[in-house]
Amino acid sequence: MSSLLMQLPLYLAAILSAAAVWILVTSLMKTFSGIGRKGLVAALPKYISRSHDGRDAGSVAVATADESSIFLRLGRALMTKKYSTWLTLKLAETGSRGANALEALLTKKVMYAVIGAMFGALFLTKGVGPGVATLVIAAVAGFFVPDLLVVSDGQKRVQELDLGLPDAIDLLNLCVESGLSFENGMSRVSISLNGPVAEEFGGLMAEVQLGKSRVDAMSQLAERTKSKGLQRFLSALLQVDRLGVPISGVLAEQASEMRAVRKDKAREQGQKVTINILMPLMFCFLPAMFIIVLGPAIVQLVKTMSLL
Repeated sequence: MSSLLMQLPLYLAAILSAAAVWILVTSLMKTFSGIGRKGLVAALPKYISRSHDGRDAGSVAVATADESSIFLRLGRALMTKKYSTWLTLKLAETGSRGANALEALLTKKVMYAVIGAMFGALFLTKGVGPGVATLVIAAVAGFFVPDLLVVSDGQKRVQELDLGLPDAIDLLNLCVESGLSFENGMSRVSISLNGPVAEEFGGLMAEVQLGKSRVDAMSQLAERTKSKGLQRFLSALLQVDRLGVPISGVLAEQASEMRAVRKDKAREQGQKVTINILMPLMFCFLPAMFIIVLGPAIVQLVKTMSLL
């Protein structure tokens, strides 16, 4: 009886690992079965892929979630309204909007939690108490890893917005000076370029085409974006609409100003290199140099002291 109790953690770990592997393999098979459909959508022309319907304007294409997935149902059960709202805002910062994006994230969160639980189940061989504690900690950590990835993607997208905005404004200014209206020029920029700036411009024009006024669409975009450059650009456009100033001169000035800001940021990052390299230099290079320079002298000093 005692031997059976001692082997109980091993049996429990094996059962949990087998169940987790079965659930993970089933979910992965369902996920990869939709790769062909997603590839077909990705191959559509940019005129179609950036149509930006009302449900998911300006967003990255996200596969439709499988309603029968146990991962999705578990994710919905673990969500609170406040937490779901926060995740939706963070997903919007990455360019993924709509219910499909949130459901895909919930599925990923539960999947990562299962993987963490599988890793923690291996420690059940060390004992029931430490094994269960490790299993719970690993599962909770895996559940929140996608949140960190979403926040990181949002920060990267803001940087890409700031970097690509001057070129997009230059192209927009060229379109306006060529005789196109502001709306047609922005639509042309969203089709001609790739990246977050083109997605935001396409989403803005989609809202205007759906009946929203240009001022309201730009105001809402300025409120939800985290890019300082895009906020300044939209504020300048709102001032143009309010004062009736010619828009071509404002676009050229905005592009020049943002290019100067980008140059200043690059210079700032270059000046930070000397500070960032200081710690690796102190902990890696200097100790080795001291050993090479002072090592022989210390050895010789020890030998001399031993002779005395």
